[in-house]
Amino acid sequence: MHFAAILADITNLDPEIPPLSERLITLLGLVTWLHMLATLTGVVCVCAQVAWQRRNSNPIRYTTVLLRAGLAAAVVVGAGVLLESTLQ
Repeated sequence: MHFAAILADITNLDPEIPPLSERLITLLGLVTWLHMLATLTGVVCVCAQVAWQRRNSNPIRYTTVLLRAGLAAAVVVGAGVLLESTLQ
């Protein structure tokens, strides 16, 4: 075969939708919403913990709160990076 004949066969390909792609897109949308809900829940929990400790006149251990917030931020950023990489 000549190069022109091979090139003509390649350029006439009909694109097809991959199987289960619609379900995968729906699943990724659901995971995105769950990720945002988990992030919001974490922020509310940290704020509630600080408010509870202030209300009960307990000394606030800012190191514990900062460590928890840092760990939560690391998990959220890591999950966001993984989610972004799967969407691309």
